[in-house]
Amino acid sequence: MARISQHQLPHDEYHGVVIVGAGLSGLSAARILLEHDMQPLVLERESHAGGRCMTAVHNGGAYDMGAQFFTVRRPEFQHWTDAWIGAGAVREWTRGFPDISGISERASHPRYCGVAGMSALPDALAKGAQIRLNTSVKRISEGRACWLIDVENGTRIKADIVLLTPPLPAALRLISDENTWRMGALLLPLTGVEYVPCIAAAVALDGPSGLSAPGAIRVDGAVVAWLTDNQIKGISPDAPAVTAHASRAFSERHRDTPLDVVEKLLAEALARFLKSPITSLSAYRWDYGIPANTLQKNFYLVEGRAPLYFAGDAFCGGQIEGATLSGIAAGKAITERLRLSKNTAGRPVGG
Repeated sequence: MARISQHQLPHDEYHGVVIVGAGLSGLSAARILLEHDMQPLVLERESHAGGRCMTAVHNGGAYDMGAQFFTVRRPEFQHWTDAWIGAGAVREWTRGFPDISGISERASHPRYCGVAGMSALPDALAKGAQIRLNTSVKRISEGRACWLIDVENGTRIKADIVLLTPPLPAALRLISDENTWRMGALLLPLTGVEYVPCIAAAVALDGPSGLSAPGAIRVDGAVVAWLTDNQIKGISPDAPAVTAHASRAFSERHRDTPLDVVEKLLAEALARFLKSPITSLSAYRWDYGIPANTLQKNFYLVEGRAPLYFAGDAFCGGQIEGATLSGIAAGKAITERLRLSKNTAGRPVGG
Protein backbone atom coordinates (compact mmCIF):
# COMPACT_ATOMS: atom_id res chain seq x y z
CA MET A 1 0.00 0.00 0.00
CA ALA A 2 1.16 3.54 -0.70
CA ARG A 3 1.66 5.68 2.37
CA ILE A 4 -0.70 8.54 1.60
CA SER A 5 -1.31 11.45 3.95
CA GLN A 6 -3.80 14.27 3.61
CA HIS A 7 -2.68 16.17 6.71
CA GLN A 8 -0.58 19.31 6.99
CA LEU A 9 3.18 18.95 6.98
CA PRO A 10 5.53 20.02 9.77
CA HIS A 11 7.52 23.21 9.18
CA ASP A 12 11.05 23.11 7.74
CA GLU A 13 10.90 19.48 6.76
CA TYR A 14 13.87 17.93 4.95
CA HIS A 15 13.94 15.20 2.28
CA GLY A 16 16.76 14.07 0.03
CA VAL A 17 14.51 13.80 -3.04
CA VAL A 18 11.15 15.49 -3.55
CA ILE A 19 8.98 14.66 -6.55
CA VAL A 20 6.28 17.16 -7.45
CA GLY A 21 3.33 15.45 -9.11
CA ALA A 22 1.90 11.96 -8.55
CA GLY A 23 1.05 11.24 -12.17
CA LEU A 24 2.64 8.36 -14.05
CA SER A 25 6.00 10.14 -14.42
CA GLY A 26 6.30 11.04 -10.76
CA LEU A 27 5.16 7.62 -9.59
CA SER A 28 7.42 5.69 -11.97
CA ALA A 29 10.41 7.77 -10.84
CA ALA A 30 9.47 7.06 -7.23
CA ARG A 31 9.17 3.35 -8.07
CA ILE A 32 12.75 3.28 -9.42
CA LEU A 33 14.08 5.03 -6.31
CA LEU A 34 12.16 2.67 -4.03
CA GLU A 35 13.64 -0.33 -5.82
CA HIS A 36 17.08 1.04 -4.86
CA ASP A 37 16.11 1.53 -1.20
CA MET A 38 15.64 5.28 -1.56
CA GLN A 39 12.43 6.88 -0.27
CA PRO A 40 11.43 10.10 -2.04
CA LEU A 41 8.59 12.33 -0.93
CA VAL A 42 5.88 12.77 -3.59
CA LEU A 43 3.70 15.88 -3.41
CA GLU A 44 0.36 15.93 -5.24
CA ARG A 45 -2.05 18.87 -5.31
CA GLU A 46 -5.10 16.77 -6.20
CA SER A 47 -7.06 14.46 -3.90
CA HIS A 48 -5.98 11.43 -5.94
CA ALA A 49 -2.78 10.10 -7.49
CA GLY A 50 -2.53 9.21 -11.16
CA GLY A 51 -3.02 12.48 -13.03
CA ARG A 52 -4.97 11.82 -16.21
CA CYS A 53 -5.24 8.11 -15.42
CA MET A 54 -8.33 8.77 -13.34
CA THR A 55 -11.23 6.41 -12.76
CA ALA A 56 -14.14 8.23 -11.12
CA VAL A 57 -17.40 6.97 -9.60
CA HIS A 58 -20.52 8.95 -10.46
CA ASN A 59 -24.12 7.93 -9.70
CA GLY A 60 -23.12 4.30 -9.21
CA GLY A 61 -21.14 4.05 -12.44
CA ALA A 62 -17.37 3.93 -12.99
CA TYR A 63 -15.78 6.20 -15.59
CA ASP A 64 -12.29 6.51 -17.02
CA MET A 65 -12.27 10.30 -17.26
CA GLY A 66 -8.84 10.88 -18.80
CA ALA A 67 -6.80 8.33 -20.72
CA GLN A 68 -8.99 5.56 -22.13
CA PHE A 69 -6.26 3.08 -23.08
CA PHE A 70 -2.56 2.89 -23.79
CA THR A 71 -0.28 1.34 -26.38
CA VAL A 72 3.21 -0.14 -26.25
CA ARG A 73 5.94 0.67 -28.76
CA ARG A 74 9.17 0.07 -26.85
CA PRO A 75 10.52 -3.11 -25.21
CA GLU A 76 11.17 -1.44 -21.85
CA PHE A 77 7.53 -0.37 -21.54
CA GLN A 78 6.38 -3.81 -22.70
CA HIS A 79 8.30 -5.24 -19.74
CA TRP A 80 6.34 -3.01 -17.34
CA THR A 81 3.06 -3.76 -19.12
CA ASP A 82 3.67 -7.51 -18.91
CA ALA A 83 4.27 -7.14 -15.17
CA TRP A 84 0.97 -5.27 -14.77
CA ILE A 85 -0.82 -7.96 -16.78
CA GLY A 86 0.75 -10.65 -14.62
CA ALA A 87 -0.43 -8.83 -11.49
CA GLY A 88 -4.00 -8.70 -12.81
CA ALA A 89 -4.01 -4.90 -13.08
CA VAL A 90 -4.01 -4.54 -16.88
CA ARG A 91 -5.47 -6.43 -19.84
CA GLU A 92 -5.65 -6.08 -23.60
CA TRP A 93 -8.89 -4.30 -24.49
CA THR A 94 -8.96 -4.34 -28.29
CA ARG A 95 -6.87 -3.89 -31.43
CA GLY A 96 -8.93 -1.20 -33.09
CA PHE A 97 -11.94 1.12 -32.72
CA PRO A 98 -14.79 1.87 -35.12
CA ASP A 99 -15.71 5.35 -36.24
CA ILE A 100 -19.22 6.80 -36.07
CA SER A 101 -20.21 5.03 -39.30
CA GLY A 102 -19.26 1.67 -37.81
CA ILE A 103 -16.14 1.19 -39.93
CA SER A 104 -13.32 -0.19 -37.78
CA GLU A 105 -9.71 0.75 -38.22
CA ARG A 106 -7.51 -2.09 -39.40
CA ALA A 107 -6.57 -4.37 -36.52
CA SER A 108 -3.01 -3.67 -35.46
CA HIS A 109 -1.22 -3.34 -32.11
CA PRO A 110 -2.99 -4.01 -28.80
CA ARG A 111 -4.75 -1.27 -26.86
CA TYR A 112 -4.45 -1.98 -23.14
CA CYS A 113 -6.62 -0.79 -20.28
CA GLY A 114 -6.86 -1.24 -16.53
CA VAL A 115 -8.94 -4.23 -15.46
CA ALA A 116 -10.85 -2.05 -12.99
CA GLY A 117 -10.13 1.23 -14.76
CA MET A 118 -7.11 3.24 -15.83
CA SER A 119 -6.35 4.18 -12.23
CA ALA A 120 -4.94 0.64 -11.95
CA LEU A 121 -1.67 1.93 -13.46
CA PRO A 122 -0.93 4.59 -10.82
CA ASP A 123 -2.21 2.24 -8.12
CA ALA A 124 0.40 -0.33 -9.14
CA LEU A 125 3.20 2.23 -9.29
CA ALA A 126 2.28 3.88 -5.98
CA LYS A 127 2.73 0.81 -3.78
CA GLY A 128 5.11 1.65 -0.95
CA ALA A 129 5.55 5.27 -2.02
CA GLN A 130 5.27 8.19 0.39
CA ILE A 131 2.61 10.38 -1.25
CA ARG A 132 1.02 13.49 0.19
CA LEU A 133 -2.25 14.43 -1.45
CA ASN A 134 -3.99 17.82 -1.36
CA THR A 135 -0.52 19.37 -1.12
CA SER A 136 -0.19 22.23 -3.58
CA VAL A 137 3.29 23.59 -4.22
CA LYS A 138 3.30 27.36 -4.38
CA ARG A 139 6.91 28.02 -5.37
CA ILE A 140 10.36 26.46 -5.46
CA SER A 141 13.54 28.49 -5.07
CA GLU A 142 17.23 27.79 -4.58
CA GLY A 143 18.78 27.66 -1.16
CA ARG A 144 22.38 26.85 -0.31
CA ALA A 145 23.01 23.64 -2.24
CA CYS A 146 19.34 22.70 -1.90
CA TRP A 147 15.86 23.56 -3.13
CA LEU A 148 13.28 25.27 -0.93
CA ILE A 149 9.73 24.17 -1.65
CA ASP A 150 6.98 26.43 -0.35
CA VAL A 151 3.62 24.72 0.09
CA GLU A 152 0.36 26.67 0.12
CA ASN A 153 -0.32 25.73 3.75
CA GLY A 154 2.76 27.73 4.79
CA THR A 155 5.16 24.81 5.06
CA ARG A 156 8.69 24.98 3.65
CA ILE A 157 10.39 21.73 2.61
CA LYS A 158 14.11 21.49 1.90
CA ALA A 159 15.35 18.98 -0.67
CA ASP A 160 18.73 18.08 -2.16
CA ILE A 161 17.11 17.09 -5.46
CA VAL A 162 13.74 18.07 -6.96
CA LEU A 163 11.94 16.37 -9.84
CA LEU A 164 9.09 18.34 -11.42
CA THR A 165 6.57 16.21 -13.33
CA PRO A 166 3.50 18.45 -13.90
CA PRO A 167 2.80 19.57 -17.48
CA LEU A 168 5.73 21.81 -18.42
CA PRO A 169 3.85 25.15 -18.47
CA ALA A 170 2.60 24.44 -14.94
CA ALA A 171 6.00 23.16 -13.79
CA LEU A 172 7.80 26.28 -15.01
CA ARG A 173 5.36 28.53 -13.15
CA LEU A 174 6.44 26.92 -9.88
CA ILE A 175 10.00 28.23 -10.20
CA SER A 176 10.55 31.53 -8.39
CA ASP A 177 10.94 34.69 -10.48
CA GLU A 178 14.51 35.12 -9.25
CA ASN A 179 15.51 31.63 -10.35
CA THR A 180 13.61 31.92 -13.63
CA TRP A 181 15.61 35.07 -14.40
CA ARG A 182 18.93 33.56 -13.33
CA MET A 183 18.38 30.23 -15.11
CA GLY A 184 16.50 31.68 -18.07
CA ALA A 185 18.79 30.30 -20.78
CA LEU A 186 18.76 26.84 -19.19
CA LEU A 187 14.96 26.77 -18.99
CA LEU A 188 14.39 28.15 -22.50
CA PRO A 189 14.23 24.71 -24.24
CA LEU A 190 11.24 23.82 -22.05
CA THR A 191 9.12 26.86 -22.88
CA GLY A 192 8.05 25.79 -26.36
CA VAL A 193 5.82 22.88 -25.31
CA GLU A 194 2.09 23.60 -25.57
CA TYR A 195 -0.87 21.52 -24.43
CA VAL A 196 -4.30 20.86 -25.91
CA PRO A 197 -7.20 21.10 -23.43
CA CYS A 198 -9.91 18.46 -23.23
CA ILE A 199 -13.35 18.56 -21.66
CA ALA A 200 -14.53 15.14 -20.49
CA ALA A 201 -17.96 14.14 -19.25
CA ALA A 202 -19.32 11.31 -17.12
CA VAL A 203 -22.69 10.47 -18.67
CA ALA A 204 -25.19 8.28 -16.80
CA LEU A 205 -27.92 6.64 -18.88
CA ASP A 206 -31.35 5.15 -18.27
CA GLY A 207 -30.39 2.03 -20.21
CA PRO A 208 -27.89 0.64 -22.76
CA SER A 209 -25.81 3.12 -24.74
CA GLY A 210 -26.28 1.35 -28.04
CA LEU A 211 -22.53 1.20 -28.66
CA SER A 212 -21.21 -2.14 -29.85
CA ALA A 213 -18.09 -4.02 -28.80
CA PRO A 214 -15.39 -3.14 -27.89
CA GLY A 215 -17.41 -0.32 -26.32
CA ALA A 216 -15.84 2.81 -27.82
CA ILE A 217 -16.12 4.86 -31.01
CA ARG A 218 -14.14 7.64 -32.62
CA VAL A 219 -16.70 10.36 -33.35
CA ASP A 220 -14.31 13.14 -34.43
CA GLY A 221 -17.18 15.62 -34.68
CA ALA A 222 -17.41 19.36 -34.10
CA VAL A 223 -18.43 18.86 -30.46
CA VAL A 224 -17.79 15.21 -29.57
CA ALA A 225 -14.51 13.44 -30.34
CA TRP A 226 -14.77 10.14 -28.46
CA LEU A 227 -17.25 7.91 -26.61
CA THR A 228 -16.58 4.95 -24.31
CA ASP A 229 -19.23 2.70 -22.81
CA ASN A 230 -17.55 1.76 -19.53
CA GLN A 231 -20.05 -1.04 -18.94
CA ILE A 232 -19.08 -2.79 -22.17
CA LYS A 233 -15.43 -1.99 -21.43
CA GLY A 234 -15.88 -3.93 -18.21
CA ILE A 235 -15.12 -1.36 -15.52
CA SER A 236 -18.73 -0.39 -14.66
CA PRO A 237 -20.65 -3.66 -14.35
CA ASP A 238 -23.49 -2.30 -12.23
CA ALA A 239 -24.59 0.78 -14.18
CA PRO A 240 -24.60 2.16 -17.75
CA ALA A 241 -21.76 4.70 -17.75
CA VAL A 242 -20.44 6.55 -20.80
CA THR A 243 -17.33 8.73 -20.94
CA ALA A 244 -17.42 11.47 -23.57
CA HIS A 245 -14.44 13.53 -24.69
CA ALA A 246 -15.18 16.81 -26.41
CA SER A 247 -13.33 17.85 -29.55
CA ARG A 248 -10.25 20.04 -29.39
CA ALA A 249 -12.14 22.94 -30.99
CA PHE A 250 -15.01 22.71 -28.49
CA SER A 251 -12.64 22.34 -25.53
CA GLU A 252 -10.59 25.36 -26.57
CA ARG A 253 -13.65 27.47 -27.33
CA HIS A 254 -15.15 26.70 -23.92
CA ARG A 255 -11.95 26.82 -21.88
CA ASP A 256 -13.48 29.47 -19.58
CA THR A 257 -17.18 28.71 -20.04
CA PRO A 258 -19.00 27.79 -16.79
CA LEU A 259 -19.27 24.02 -16.50
CA ASP A 260 -23.06 24.05 -16.16
CA VAL A 261 -23.28 25.71 -19.58
CA VAL A 262 -20.77 23.22 -21.02
CA GLU A 263 -22.78 20.32 -19.60
CA LYS A 264 -25.95 21.52 -21.29
CA LEU A 265 -24.19 21.87 -24.66
CA LEU A 266 -22.64 18.42 -24.36
CA ALA A 267 -25.94 16.79 -23.38
CA GLU A 268 -27.59 18.24 -26.48
CA ALA A 269 -24.76 17.04 -28.73
CA LEU A 270 -24.55 13.56 -27.19
CA ALA A 271 -28.24 12.69 -27.41
CA ARG A 272 -28.01 11.68 -31.08
CA PHE A 273 -25.24 9.15 -30.41
CA LEU A 274 -26.82 7.33 -27.46
CA LYS A 275 -29.71 4.86 -27.49
CA SER A 276 -30.99 5.60 -23.97
CA PRO A 277 -31.87 8.94 -22.34
CA ILE A 278 -29.22 10.78 -20.34
CA THR A 279 -30.11 10.86 -16.63
CA SER A 280 -27.13 12.96 -15.52
CA LEU A 281 -23.98 14.48 -16.96
CA SER A 282 -20.96 15.79 -15.06
CA ALA A 283 -18.19 17.60 -16.97
CA TYR A 284 -14.52 17.72 -16.02
CA ARG A 285 -12.01 20.09 -17.58
CA TRP A 286 -8.48 18.89 -18.36
CA ASP A 287 -6.56 22.14 -18.92
CA TYR A 288 -3.54 20.09 -20.02
CA GLY A 289 -5.10 17.27 -22.00
CA ILE A 290 -2.20 16.17 -24.19
CA PRO A 291 0.99 17.93 -25.35
CA ALA A 292 0.69 19.38 -28.85
CA ASN A 293 4.44 18.84 -29.28
CA THR A 294 7.09 16.95 -27.34
CA LEU A 295 10.83 17.18 -26.67
CA GLN A 296 13.27 14.65 -28.07
CA LYS A 297 14.69 13.88 -24.64
CA ASN A 298 13.97 11.35 -21.90
CA PHE A 299 14.01 14.07 -19.23
CA TYR A 300 15.67 17.43 -18.64
CA LEU A 301 18.21 18.44 -16.01
CA VAL A 302 19.07 21.95 -14.84
CA GLU A 303 22.31 22.07 -12.86
CA GLY A 304 21.93 24.95 -10.43
CA ARG A 305 23.11 25.11 -6.84
CA ALA A 306 21.21 21.85 -6.56
CA PRO A 307 19.93 19.61 -9.38
CA LEU A 308 16.45 20.22 -10.78
CA TYR A 309 14.95 17.52 -13.01
CA PHE A 310 11.93 17.71 -15.32
CA ALA A 311 10.02 14.67 -16.59
CA GLY A 312 6.54 13.94 -17.92
CA ASP A 313 4.47 13.41 -21.02
CA ALA A 314 6.31 16.20 -22.84
CA PHE A 315 9.25 13.78 -23.14
CA CYS A 316 9.85 10.37 -24.74
CA GLY A 317 7.18 10.93 -27.39
CA GLY A 318 4.34 11.66 -24.98
CA GLN A 319 1.27 9.55 -24.16
CA ILE A 320 1.18 7.07 -21.29
CA GLU A 321 4.23 5.21 -22.54
CA GLY A 322 6.30 8.37 -22.87
CA ALA A 323 5.23 9.74 -19.49
CA THR A 324 6.11 6.48 -17.74
CA LEU A 325 9.44 6.00 -19.51
CA SER A 326 10.38 9.62 -18.84
CA GLY A 327 9.81 9.10 -15.13
CA ILE A 328 11.77 5.84 -15.21
CA ALA A 329 14.70 7.54 -16.96
CA ALA A 330 14.70 10.43 -14.48
CA GLY A 331 14.46 8.01 -11.57
CA LYS A 332 17.46 6.05 -12.85
CA ALA A 333 19.48 9.25 -13.34
CA ILE A 334 18.70 10.43 -9.80
CA THR A 335 19.51 6.99 -8.39
CA GLU A 336 22.88 6.95 -10.15
CA ARG A 337 23.64 10.49 -9.00
CA LEU A 338 22.94 9.57 -5.39
CA ARG A 339 24.99 6.39 -5.69
CA LEU A 340 28.01 8.27 -7.04
CA SER A 341 27.61 10.97 -4.40
CA LYS A 342 27.55 8.34 -1.65
CA ASN A 343 30.62 6.59 -3.05
CA THR A 344 32.53 9.86 -3.38
CA ALA A 345 31.61 10.89 0.16
CA GLY A 346 32.93 7.57 1.46
CA ARG A 347 36.39 7.82 -0.15
CA PRO A 348 39.41 8.68 2.01
CA VAL A 349 41.07 12.02 1.30
CA GLY A 350 44.57 11.85 -0.22
CA GLY A 351 46.64 8.74 -0.81
